[in-house]
Amino acid sequence: MPDLDRFYREAANKAAILAVTPNSSEGGMRDLVMKGGYTFPMMLDDGAVSSAYKVRYVPALFVIDAAGNLVQQLVGGTDFAQLNKLADELNGG
Repeated sequence: MPDLDRFYREAANKAAILAVTPNSSEGGMRDLVMKGGYTFPMMLDDGAVSSAYKVRYVPALFVIDAAGNLVQQLVGGTDFAQLNKLADELNGG
């Protein structure tokens, strides 16, 4: 998650980030944010998002274009370089 936060801080003009946290309490999510010092937006998932995107494994990354189309799904962690590459590809670069 540190790379997600770095991308959010340094490359927010390329793409938006929203972290969805399944199976967590609000207090648990707040603790995670405080301990990690994360600045990107997070939301709790009551199961609706996980169900809609058929999330089976966590972490999972979903790349959604400006029109709202799912263009790529990655299972497992990612790093800053990969996030930059995905954003550049999405933006035609």
